[in-house]
Amino acid sequence: MEIDNFVFVNFSNAILNELKNEIQEKSQSQQVDFTYDFHVWMYPNETGDFFRERFTTTQNGKYFYEKKLRAEKNKTISTFIKEDIFIEFSEFIKLSIHPSIGARHLMGNPQLKAKIYLQNFIKTFMPNCDKDIVNKYQVIDEETGHLISEMTNEKNPEYKPIDESLEKVEGAIQRFFNLISGSQVEEAWNYISKSYQDRGWNGDLQRFVKGYVHTISVDNIHVFDFKKRGGQVCTCKVFYEDTVILFSSLELGNLPRITIEQLDLFVEQVKKIGDASVEFDFEGFRRFPIQKLFDPTISEYTWYLCKKEPDEIRSLFPLKEKTVIPKLLEFTCELANDRVTFKSIDPVRVGIIR
Repeated sequence: MEIDNFVFVNFSNAILNELKNEIQEKSQSQQVDFTYDFHVWMYPNETGDFFRERFTTTQNGKYFYEKKLRAEKNKTISTFIKEDIFIEFSEFIKLSIHPSIGARHLMGNPQLKAKIYLQNFIKTFMPNCDKDIVNKYQVIDEETGHLISEMTNEKNPEYKPIDESLEKVEGAIQRFFNLISGSQVEEAWNYISKSYQDRGWNGDLQRFVKGYVHTISVDNIHVFDFKKRGGQVCTCKVFYEDTVILFSSLELGNLPRITIEQLDLFVEQVKKIGDASVEFDFEGFRRFPIQKLFDPTISEYTWYLCKKEPDEIRSLFPLKEKTVIPKLLEFTCELANDRVTFKSIDPVRVGIIR
């Protein structure tokens, strides 16, 4: 489920406070250092990790702590959290569900259960919250406990014109990148249409996952320039910043600093890289265009086109570094039966026109 950042931060703080209380109760005989939030998320106990012992749906306190940091800094427009995790955390901070909501509504429907808990959290922990936020997350009537959708007899039409559903398309793109940023690439795969899965990755999920193996996070996502293409299909541009681990070498690091009068040195350095590609069996590397050596993503380009595993790139490019790469893509999206899928994702060529 997707939650506005400031709501997620409040939710995280509620969990933190409850965790502090529980840790302090269990650690009365020793001093507990809660100077920083991460001390709580990663508090050790006799068997190793308090967070890992306390929760079953997620056992990675550091991952959840980093989500909170990104939300506080608004590095994403909203925060994605799995429904089962949200439900367990909600019950941990003692939220409840209105007794008039019957089991028939909740059985096998974690999405609805999580939304009801979220509504209850806002009411209980954020009583002075803006009315628009309260309405946005309201799924049950507070007086009767009935589902609002049933009270209004709301029905989703089979077809909605795409120009009335751009918010759904934008939300799907945001969720897609939030999943990738949260190391949940397998779930992001479900947003790719079957035909595009077959065309782009031969229908192989692991090839798709491998493409993001060096991704650390996806931040500052902006969706714009929507264009209707007929029926329920539209295109839009997506800009984001991709924080990735890339690999380089001493020779690659030298190339941008070599001047024209040092042309012989340039040739020598490029030959060293070419010879290393033969030594480590990177077939086809020597046929790459020279300009690719100046591309920050040369390591990804190399392992992909030379049909190598990502870890093998270290034999050719042993230097590891973290880099932020701005990217601009064009998404072709289809909205059918209230579900958004991506029919294609293509890089946008940016150039100067005069």
